[in-house]
Order: sequence, then C-alpha cells, then structure tokens
Amino acid sequence: MNFSPQKRSDLPVTESQDRYHICKFLMFTDRLPRWIAYAFAVATSLTMLFLRMQLAVSMGQRPLLILFVAPIILSSLLGGIGPGLIATAIAALGIDYYGIPPLHSFRIQESHDLFQWIMLIVSGILCSVLSELLHRARRQSEERRILQETVQEKLQKSEERYRILIENSLQGIALLKGFPPVFVYVNPGCTEIFGYTADEVLSFDSEAIWNIVHPEDRAMVKQRNRDRLMGISAMPSYQFRIIRKDGATRWIETFVNMIPFDNGSPVIQATYIDITERKEAEKARTDLELKLRQVQKAESLGRMAGAIAHHFNNQLYVVMGNLEMALDGLSQDSDIFRYMTESMKAAGKVAQISSLMLTYLGQTPGKKEPLDLSGVCRQNLPLLQASLPKEITFNADLPASGPFIHSNTSQLQKILANLVANASEAIGENSGSIDIRYHF
Repeated sequence: MNFSPQKRSDLPVTESQDRYHICKFLMFTDRLPRWIAYAFAVATSLTMLFLRMQLAVSMGQRPLLILFVAPIILSSLLGGIGPGLIATAIAALGIDYYGIPPLHSFRIQESHDLFQWIMLIVSGILCSVLSELLHRARRQSEERRILQETVQEKLQKSEERYRILIENSLQGIALLKGFPPVFVYVNPGCTEIFGYTADEVLSFDSEAIWNIVHPEDRAMVKQRNRDRLMGISAMPSYQFRIIRKDGATRWIETFVNMIPFDNGSPVIQATYIDITERKEAEKARTDLELKLRQVQKAESLGRMAGAIAHHFNNQLYVVMGNLEMALDGLSQDSDIFRYMTESMKAAGKVAQISSLMLTYLGQTPGKKEPLDLSGVCRQNLPLLQASLPKEITFNADLPASGPFIHSNTSQLQKILANLVANASEAIGENSGSIDIRYHF
C-alpha cells in the first residue's frame, strides 16, 4: 500500500521521536565492540541473579522470573541474538539452580515452575531474535541510505560534468517541446550559432520559431519534425539554412533524437553544427572542378585545332606549290595569270592566319629574334577580338612602331592571349571593355 505524504506527516510526534531515539541507540550499539555486548549480557544477568538471591528472605522462594526479563532485553538490544541468548542461558540456569525448588539442583518439581521457566527461555529467545532482526533492518536501512547517497553523489557529479560539457560545447545543444516545437533550453553554443540571446530564443512561440529557418527550407524542416513525432528512435540528421538576427544566412546540420515524454508532450534533443564554411568549400571545389573540366576541354580542343592547322598548312603548301608551277607557264598579260596571282596572294594570307593560329596554340618553335612589340600585338588583334564575347568591347592604343625587344613571337602571342583571357574572365557575363595600351 502506498502512503501519501500527508498520511506520513499525521503520525504522532512522540512516535516519530521514539523511532528516532531507537535508531540512534541501535547505531550507537553497532559501533561498540562485540565483546562489550557479551560482557554486558553476562554482567547484567549475574547481577540480577545476585539481587534475587539477596531478596530471597523477604520475597520467599519463588523465582520471580519477571526480574530476569530486563537483562535479557537489554542484552539483546545491545548486542543482538548472541548476547541475548547468553543472557537467557545464564538467567535460566541460575534461576533453576538457585531460585526454583529444590534449590541447588537443576531439577524442577512443580509443573507451574517448569512452565514459567520454559516461558522465560522462549521469551528470551524471541527477544533475542527480534532484536537481531531489528539490528539487521537498521543496518540494511543504513546501507541503503549510504548506497543512495553514494549514487546520488555520483549522479550529481555526472550531471555536473555533463552540464559543464554542454555549457562549454562549441556545438549548439537545445531541447524542444511540443508540436509545433518551442525551445525550452539552449546552451551558449546554440545562441552563438543563431545570433540571438538565450532569453530571446526561449521567448519564441510556436510561430516565431520558424523565423529562424530560411523560408525555402521551412517546409522540409516541418516535415522532419513530423518523422520524429511518429516515434523514430534513431538519431536522424539533416541540413537546412537559418537566418541569424543580423540577417546573415548560415548552413546548419542538425542531429535530433526523441527523449522520454514529459507529461505526455514529446521532448526533442537537437544538436546544431554550423557547416557554412564546409558548404562554401564544397561549392568552391565544385566550381574548381568545373573550371578544370573546361580547361581540359579547351586543351583537348587546342590539340585538335593544332592538328587541323598543321594538316591545313600541309595541304595549303601543296596548293601554293601547284599555283607557282602553273604561273611559270603563263603570260603575265593574260587574265588567267592575273587570276592565279590573286589566288596566290589569298593563299599566302591564309597561310599567315594558320601560322597565327599555331602561334596562339603554342605549337611554334621557341626561336628568339628582334621583334616590334606593337607590330606583334597589332597582328594578333583580329584573333584576340574573335575570341571575346560580343558583350566585351576590345580597344587597342599602340604606337606606330616599337618598342623593339628580343623575344619569341609565339610565346609573346601566348602571353598576350592569356592576358586578354584573364581580363575576359574577370568581366564574366557582364558587359565591359578590354583596352591594350603602351605606356612609356
């Protein structure tokens, strides 16, 4: 049967005090050495026997067994079953020998004396057993109390370590209750991630709490909160964006776990980790991989274009050679000679364009020679213009000649092409202009 606290408080004050004094007495007796309890049992029993013998003249020859109950009870209370049985044995033997007729003999003549003598022994045994049980109950109670205090102390230390760990954690740790959920606890790491103070976060109602979540992710987060309410015991995790108090958007990875219900309401433990830097690094890596694929594709196209240009040059030289041989047999005044001459000039220009293409692709020999820098730049302007998007305007402000340098034409053209390409990438998809100028 369970007793309410009110019923326990209604116990008489004297009864509570008696229990307290008995418990204190038992605790005192347990601290005494065992030999003291046995010595006490022997001494009190012999003392009571001596007193009874001194009272024999005035009290008659009856044993007065009631006198010997006191040392038995005191001995058993002091030392438990051992001292109690010792006191019982001494009292029974002493009374039988000195107090029950015939005296100085262990025989008992009268049946009523025998009955009282047996009752004394039985009472002594019962008192000893009950006292021992009382001692054991008290010791067990004390052991349980000590164990409970030890467990409570360990629990408090564990809770303190856990609290310190949570309070100093860089991760955000929070408890949410109900659905729609509201915060009931947040640690400093959580407020650092959200950008709000703890009081501000705890003051959010079930509607204001969604202002933290990015609008594009609110539906997903709400749906996730409904898997949890279906009793998922595992710790699911997902990623979403939040909007801090300062308006900054951050990526958050959260690990959530359902913990035992509190008065029928679900309680959710959530751990938040700011993964914005990781997301940015992943995006940068993705962009870099895309650019790398574009560069590899451009290199592949460049190698293919170089091979085509070499093949084109080879075929063009054949055409130009045949044209030269055809011109040797024609009159310079004929229309055919004039037509053939124009074709020869056009083929020469095409050969120059092919050479420029090979130079742009970096597939010309690295021979150094005196060069007119302005002239080299001016020769490559058409190719550079063609490589740029229509949104970008290309301008050149170069002197008529000079400066003169000792360099390789193809390498110089490649440097110029790279500079223009870098400028184009810097402009991006916007409109703009690229200017080439020479400053003395």
